Parts: sequence; structure tokens; C-alpha cells
Amino acid sequence: MLWTAKCQANSNENVREIGVYLPKFPFPFCVNCDTLNLRRHSKSSVIGDQLTQLTTKKSATATAAPEGQSLRHPRDRSPSNSNSSSSTISRRSSSYSPLPLGAAGANAEPTVSSYCTMLTQNTTFHGIRDTVQTSGHLRLLWLAIVILATFAALVGCALIVWEYNTRPLVVTYGIKEDVSLTLPDIVVCPFNRFNRSFLLSHNVSAPLAQYLELAFPSPAQHPFQYELYTKMIAQQRMDQMESELSKLLEKVGGRMAGDSNGNSQIAFTEFVKRSAIACQAFFVDPRTCETAEEIMTSAGKCFRLRGGEQRSDGFGHGQRIILRLPKKLYNPGVNQMLNDGVVVKLAERGKGIDHDMSFVPSGVHAIFPLTATRYEFKNYPPHFKCREDDPSGVYSRVWCFEDCFMSQAERDCNCSLAAASRPTTPYICTTSQFFRCVYPKLYRKGFEERIARCKSHCGPPCNYWRFDKTVTYSLFPSEQAKHFVNDSSKWEELRNTIILDVYYITLDYTIIRHMLSMTPPSFVAQLGGQISLWIGGSIISIIQLFIYLSSAFCAYLRRGATKRRRTTTTTMRRDGIIIGHEREGKKKCQRNTEKRRRKGERKRDVIFGPRLNKDEMTFMSVQV
Repeated sequence: MLWTAKCQANSNENVREIGVYLPKFPFPFCVNCDTLNLRRHSKSSVIGDQLTQLTTKKSATATAAPEGQSLRHPRDRSPSNSNSSSSTISRRSSSYSPLPLGAAGANAEPTVSSYCTMLTQNTTFHGIRDTVQTSGHLRLLWLAIVILATFAALVGCALIVWEYNTRPLVVTYGIKEDVSLTLPDIVVCPFNRFNRSFLLSHNVSAPLAQYLELAFPSPAQHPFQYELYTKMIAQQRMDQMESELSKLLEKVGGRMAGDSNGNSQIAFTEFVKRSAIACQAFFVDPRTCETAEEIMTSAGKCFRLRGGEQRSDGFGHGQRIILRLPKKLYNPGVNQMLNDGVVVKLAERGKGIDHDMSFVPSGVHAIFPLTATRYEFKNYPPHFKCREDDPSGVYSRVWCFEDCFMSQAERDCNCSLAAASRPTTPYICTTSQFFRCVYPKLYRKGFEERIARCKSHCGPPCNYWRFDKTVTYSLFPSEQAKHFVNDSSKWEELRNTIILDVYYITLDYTIIRHMLSMTPPSFVAQLGGQISLWIGGSIISIIQLFIYLSSAFCAYLRRGATKRRRTTTTTMRRDGIIIGHEREGKKKCQRNTEKRRRKGERKRDVIFGPRLNKDEMTFMSVQV
């Protein structure tokens, strides 16, 4: 496409113009001119502002032209000035010269090759410039080195990403020493549920006493217990025992209210609490029960004693508890463990109990040397799941499972089990309510699915203490103690005595902690180290590569669109020119035909005379 360039100088210097071809768009370039006005020789408007104001280059070559003369497009010539136009075109074509690279680059659109050139010149990736600038075998060598280094960098980065995703946590061990450590809470559970003297005082029969024992759900331990157990839970037997229990509750309620008629029935929950052996009957020191907490288990009523502070290492600096078992008050149960002694559990202060337990027989002096371990885990699903501390701060896996598995059945039956650690309702289920309501609802269809769901829901706590112990004991009292005790009843009390010594071996503890194997900054640093080690890249290098590649891709898309648009325009223009030529040829043919006709008529008039019109021909025919 040709353009008309007309330059006007501010001074009186001659106007000079030259035609220069830019890539794809040739147009005249003016030398020593202040402004350049470009107009297309068609009916289009003036080109954009970026082409209407153009600073000239002194280094450009030019050919002189008369002042005020402009270069015209070949299509604008007419037949009358065809000779002058042809001379102008030849003069213009001879004056065209290529534009220097610097001048062309200022306005030309960047191409894919130009972006590739900039990438090879500016990148900091190792080996790319050596591969481009060399040739032959050396280029092949550099190309192989670049490919191998890139592959090694990719493999290293892939391994780091795999490690980050599959093993995000590591376990660290440490030992910390402190000036004092808090001893765990001590839970003591005697193998007894009801006070035998209380039952005898209210004339409770032996079958009814065993029926009361069945309110604490626990299987029979021995065959001789199991036989009686099956008889007690028979349908008719249960109805009979339930009727006797109602009468007993009325009698006890009447005595408590002072009603001799027994019309004031006591609740079964209150009866269970009153019929249990009191705390003072177990501990020699009466101050122990002032801070003790009573909790219910399948073994019966248990006592939770608050742990103290140990400030020195070893035996004698911990906590000592002396129990004296009132075996005369024990009521044997058909589903009770018939063991001698007590069950001892250790629990973190303020936390729930777990399945830890130790049997301690009566008549011994037992020592519990402890070592403490602190666990600090991270809840990092799906790799590791744990329960964060609940708002109450008393989360226990045992309590959580009990609440998840039992709560719905307890709400439906409007009562809680007698052995519930944390009852859902304030009412304790009787034996009849347990076997006829709670038990069927617990073991209905979907029992295994509910157990699996509750186990999944009640995960381990994230932060907790674990106390490892080694229980040892010796018999108490020894035969030498008879020298100090002459009373047989006192000697029997000593034989039912248990001495517990709980202490830390040392005042240091182990910390087992979850830590991230790779923090986000470390992850980025390791990836950057692999890329920098093998191919010399950095974050800016990667961004630079992305910018150049994306720009080259966009340039490629623009180039394809421009080609398609230009092809369409050329086709339309060529079709327009052909149609115009056809129309012009038809008009010219018609003019030539008209000229030949008129020329033939003039020749005939010269030879034969002027042609007569119709009236003259009519007159001549009348005369003849």
C-alpha cells in the first residue's frame, strides 16, 4: 500500500520527501521536516495520531523533489496525465530504500522470533545462550546438557512435592526438666456397689438385692454366677422383682419423709446414691474425702483424688494414700468381679479417665513409680486426625464414645445407666428399664455401623499426658507387726489395708511433638535450590520465561488473525477492481460502438447526401 507524504518545513528550506518501505506498510519518509502529514489516496480519513506526528531521521537517504509536489497513488492517475504519473511512480520507486532497524523497531509489532531472540539474550538459565550461539557437535553437546539438567531439576522438584504431600509431619523427641511436676489424679474403685447394712436395715431380700446389682450392666464372670444371672433376667422373674422394688422405694421414701404409711416413694436414683458405701468408710484420713469426687463405673462408686505437686525426685516425695476396705459392708453381686482389693486408675488432672487400670490386692504396700510423657500432636487431616480440646477442657476418648453410643438410647428411655460416667439424664435406669428399653435400642440393627461411627468421631486428643508406671508391692502387715497389735479386730483391719505411694522417679518428662516436615518457606526454598542448582533459574527467571512465552504465543495468534484479515481484504479489493474494470470496459465498448455508428452516418451523408426525415419522404412519394 502506497501513501502520500507532504512535508512542510518551518523555515524556507526546500521540501524533501522520500518513499521508505516499513515491514508490511511502505510509506514516504520525510527528511529535515518538522511534521509529516500522511493521507491515503482514497476516501479514508487521516491515519491515527501516532503516524501523523513523526520525527525525522537525519541518517535517512532521500531524493529531492520540487516544492509542493506530492507522490500520488497509481490508482489516482487519469488518462490525461498517464505519462506524468508513470514517471512519478518510477521516480518514487527508485527513491525507496529500506528503513534502518532502529527506526523500524520503534513502530513495528514484535514477532515470535523477536521474543525468542530476547529470551535467549536476556535469560539467566544456564546453557541456553551457549546452545544458540554454537554450532555443530558443540551445539549438540550443549543441547544434551541442557536437556539432562532440566530433567534432573524436574525430578528433584517432583520428589520435593511428593515428600511435602505424603509426609508433611515428623515426630520430634525431647526431654525437659522442671522444678516441680503435677501428679496425676488417682481414681480408686472398690469392688462393691451397695452397702449391705443399708439393704438389711430395709429388709431387702437376697433376690431383690441381686436384682438391684443387675442395674449396673456387666456380664457374669464365672459359670456359677451366670446361672443365677439368667434366672434373674427371666421375664416373669423381672416382673416380680420390679413389683418388690416399687414397694421398697415406697418404704424407704416413707421412712425418709417420716410417713409411716409409706406413701412417699423415693426415686431409684436417690436410692442408689444412699445405698452406696460412703467415702469415709474407705480412707483412713477423713480429709481425703473433702476433695474427692465420686464417679460411677460398672464396678460401683469410685473416688477420684486430686493429685498433688511433687518438688523433689524419688520415693517419699509424691502422694501417699491409705485405704481400709470395709469388707463387712460389701454386698456380693451376681455380675460383680469377685476380686480382692481395688482398681487404681491414673488420669490427667481435670481430664477424663481412660482404659488404664491396675489391680491392687488388700493387705499390701504398693508403689507406683511414674515417668511422664507429654504429647503435642497436630490435627492435620487426612494424614493425622486428633481432637482439639473442647471448651470444657475435660475431653476423654472413653467419655466421648460412651456419650456417642449411649446418648440416643438414654434419651429415648428417659434414663441413664447406673454406671454412666457422664449421665445424659438425671434419672438412673432400673433393671427392667435397662433390659426392656435401653438394651434393645443399643443392639438394634446397625449396631456395628454405630460403633464404627463413634470410634471415628472420638479420636485421640491432640494434647495430653501419659503416665507410665511399674506397680510393685509387698505384703502388709508383716508377721513382725503382731508385736504391736494384740487385738484381733485391729489385726484384721490391718490385713484389709492398702497403702499407695505414687511418685515421679525424676522431675523431667519426655515431649513427643508433631512438627511440619517442611514449612511453606522451606518448601519454596528447596524448589528454588533444585532449579538454581541444575539450570540456574530463579523466581524472576521463571517469570521472565513465562512473560516471553506468553507474549510470543499472543504474537503468533495476532499474526494469524492479521493474515486472515489481510487475505479477506485483498480478495475483496481484487474482486472490486475486477468488477470496476468490467463496468468500465462495458461503458467503453458502448462509447466505441456509438462513435463508429456516428462515424458511419457521417460518411454516408457525404456520399449520398443528407438523410431525409419522414415528412420529406412522404411528400416525395406523393409527387411521384
